[in-house]
Amino acid sequence: MKTRTRRRVVGFSIVASAVTLVLFAGGLGLTLFWPVYAKLGEINQGTLSRIHCEQASCNVADLVDDTNFISADYVLAQKDHFFLDEMHHPGFWLEFSDPATFEKFRQPADWKTMADETWRFYSESFAIGTSKVLVVVGNVIDSSYRTEPPQPPSLLDGQLINEAKRIFTRLRFKVDQVVSLGIIAKVDGYQVIDEASAAVIDWGGGIPAYLPHGRAVRNDFLFVDADAALNIVRTDNSRDLIVVSLQKIGSLWLLLGGSAFVFLSACAAFYFMGSTVLKRFLILLGKRTPTLSEAFRQGEGQEIEFKRGIVDDDLLRSVAAFSNTNDGTIFVGVDDDGKIIGIKADTPGQKSAFAHKVYGLIRQRITPIPPLSVEFEGIRDRLIAKVIVARGDERLYFLDGIIYVRHGDSDVKGEPSVVTRILEQYA
Repeated sequence: MKTRTRRRVVGFSIVASAVTLVLFAGGLGLTLFWPVYAKLGEINQGTLSRIHCEQASCNVADLVDDTNFISADYVLAQKDHFFLDEMHHPGFWLEFSDPATFEKFRQPADWKTMADETWRFYSESFAIGTSKVLVVVGNVIDSSYRTEPPQPPSLLDGQLINEAKRIFTRLRFKVDQVVSLGIIAKVDGYQVIDEASAAVIDWGGGIPAYLPHGRAVRNDFLFVDADAALNIVRTDNSRDLIVVSLQKIGSLWLLLGGSAFVFLSACAAFYFMGSTVLKRFLILLGKRTPTLSEAFRQGEGQEIEFKRGIVDDDLLRSVAAFSNTNDGTIFVGVDDDGKIIGIKADTPGQKSAFAHKVYGLIRQRITPIPPLSVEFEGIRDRLIAKVIVARGDERLYFLDGIIYVRHGDSDVKGEPSVVTRILEQYA
């Protein structure tokens, strides 16, 4: 009995705690995640409204000219996944660039992009550790938003070549991967690409690039970065563009720790409730109560008792006896011969008052309080009450300090040998 009840308590605690955790997560989503997600949507839509595409080109001047405008972190052409603009978020699923795009720039050369920009590019491959990286550098030499004249190619090309070599000196090979020590570029844009995986090790300056073939734009909602920080991600698109924005909301470990704390605290609270307040309910859970017709066929005995009405001592002896011996049902409103007398409890208020009277008598005189419930059943225009008593998981129950047990259809005082057997059984 104790083991079964304890299992029910544990099961109830886990289920209730899981529900609490779901509610906590839902509340966290509404109060923390959703406002951030909505804000990212505003940023994305604002970015889309500032870029104007016609056929094979997109004008980004309105986006670039307003230095106070916060744009989306990644802007790609819908058709071929060309990056019109990007920020660096290490490890993110858009942090890839097709190395083949820059193969033709092993010597400095111009490239007019679909953003109506003309860049002067240079790329150089370097071996570091067991990896090979491609360093790409570039300057904008013509665009709708550029006002100063470009430098002469002879001077600009030398600067690009020197900058590529300088950027390489800021790379290190650690734990089977190449890492950047931090780059402050002296050019308009740069990229450091792992040639084998096409992963971007570092980039900056809105340098043009293509997402490698075979890598789809995803709609992930969350991203955990290299610092174990949780980021909200939002992707929006138009006919011509895809825009993606991220917002860091906090440490993943802190959020997981908070969730674990809520879950464990709820488990402890619900287990305490289940072990005290809800124990009696859990013991009764799943027990089938006999109907009056079934009780008549079975007759008074080890599990059935008839009472004409509430006679305090008489009723309480049966409750205590069933509590110490076995589950039983007391039918109130039926005499010993099986004649239905009924009780006066026609309204919900009268039924509630009847049940409270039974509970009150038991609380006052039986210790500890046994698990029981009161139900009602109508038959032949009469109403009877059923006091359903379960054999509790306490070792003994006392009525005014006396132990009663069920013996056949009688409630008798417990003999020492019977009490010893009960103590052994429920120790």
